[in-house]
Amino acid sequence: MGPQFVIIKTTVQLQTGTTVQSFERRVMTCRSHGDANMDRALFLQYRRAYGPYASIRTAEFEGLQAEVDSLPNWAVIRVSVEPDYTIKIGAVDRSNTMTRYFRVKGPSIEAGFTLGVPKVLYDTRASDSIDYGNTSAMLRLYYVDAASGHRFPVNIGIGTFGVNSPIDVSIGRGGFATSVFLDIIELLRRLGLGVGIKVNAGLDLTPFFPIQKKSRLLFDAHVGLAL
Repeated sequence: MGPQFVIIKTTVQLQTGTTVQSFERRVMTCRSHGDANMDRALFLQYRRAYGPYASIRTAEFEGLQAEVDSLPNWAVIRVSVEPDYTIKIGAVDRSNTMTRYFRVKGPSIEAGFTLGVPKVLYDTRASDSIDYGNTSAMLRLYYVDAASGHRFPVNIGIGTFGVNSPIDVSIGRGGFATSVFLDIIELLRRLGLGVGIKVNAGLDLTPFFPIQKKSRLLFDAHVGLAL
């Protein structure tokens, strides 16, 4: 019985675990008697009795303070409630402690641009040699898991491959390609390892279309950055 002073902490975290927003507020609440009018009357009585300690609005603890429009496409909102031990009024009820998680869901398909360094491991037309450059630039499409917010570790892309710069396509060197990429780094993220979202590395199956050379299928290792 009586008032309870609690601290409500709200944090907004990205898929990577980075905290982008944080809110903390101290509020007063009291035990419900099952009647909204009686609860409100008691709340007002306690607020008058404890002055600045209870100078709040009921809306302060009836909803999240995070602005919906400011939230990222994919995020986890963590709300924790615990007793305010700094205010020495009344007894402390440790049962007034809880943590809840809410997920902000974004689009199921995301697009991104990657720059990478490919290393050809197998060429189905190795006899028709090409001097592959060390740069690849791809527009990639990612499927995002609705439950976890993580990207699926396999994605598809289209762009340039085996060039000396992202737009340097010439005869006998680089060309255009599509890509089916297994991202090992994304697999590690799904296992909870803290790997930066900008890095990708894995194995690539690449239908390749060089300039004035025969098309071929390549199998390559790939390390890159997502921009």
